Amino acid sequence: KLERRFPRKGVDLHVTGYPRCANTFAMRLLRHSFPKLVLSTHIHAIASLKMALNNNIPTVVLVREPVQAVASLVLKGVLPKDDPETVTAYLQDYINYYGFVAKHGTAFKCLDFRELTVAPYSLIEAVAPYVESCITEAGFRECLSEVLSEMKTAETKRSDSVSQLPNKEKENLKKSYCDAVREHPLFVEAIRIYQSISV
Repeated sequence: KLERRFPRKGVDLHVTGYPRCANTFAMRLLRHSFPKLVLSTHIHAIASLKMALNNNIPTVVLVREPVQAVASLVLKGVLPKDDPETVTAYLQDYINYYGFVAKHGTAFKCLDFRELTVAPYSLIEAVAPYVESCITEAGFRECLSEVLSEMKTAETKRSDSVSQLPNKEKENLKKSYCDAVREHPLFVEAIRIYQSISV
């Protein structure tokens, strides 16, 4: 069960990001790799970033380029998919969220979605300075296998369109939303911010 814990005193690490940026994958991987780690995750709000800063909680921010992040959220989110203002609202949220991250420079450790999903061990490397325990390469491979198995099991309860794992149906449904994001006037600012923090 997902427990949304705010980054208050007693939390070891805050791992967060805009929705649809592999937040659940990262959470599961860290919980399997470091069972004793007190983790704050899945807040998706600037308020949690501010709280982490105020409480000196180490924070890893998951970052995804705006086209895929926003299009995925349109597909799964609560706002009407057929309303043009939905893309506007989600793009503005993206800009506000990652704009805050960009303004605070090295206060947060950023990890790109692509790196996390292609090379999951990058998450372990990102959090290494903040955890007291370590995990062997073999131990990590076992944890990764368990996480992927858990996520595949969880997917049997979801339709392909809102799956957390890649699939053809979801990608086909996202195409028109991807175009809407690229053509939106706010896209220029969103991609500028993304490029400034995804180095």
